[in-house]
Amino acid sequence: MRYTVAVLLLAPIAVPAVAQATPVEHRLTPAEIAAAQADGETRSHAAELLAMTRGEPGLLLPAERPRKWHGTAEVGIGSNGYRSIGGELTTSLGDGGTATVAGQYGQLNAPFRLRQPNR
Repeated sequence: MRYTVAVLLLAPIAVPAVAQATPVEHRLTPAEIAAAQADGETRSHAAELLAMTRGEPGLLLPAERPRKWHGTAEVGIGSNGYRSIGGELTTSLGDGGTATVAGQYGQLNAPFRLRQPNR
């Protein structure tokens, strides 16, 4: 039998210290602040117009967005007198609420007779 032994010697490596950058502060003048606000309002208006032409909700806040209605419809039909109709509409109210309106109509006129067993 033969065994191999490996020895690994590690020596510490000197790592140079990273120079800390001093933070630079730049304050805007009131004229620069007004120019940035005007530019932002112009860009927001242009983005809003583009979104409206595409049919997208745009940059409106959730309270300003038009409410969308979602719903279901139900229709039933049957033989020998079964009828049914129903529906449901749901919309959002504010940030966390919903409003739901639902209705249903059903009718069962069973003109058929149950067959009596022979006696």
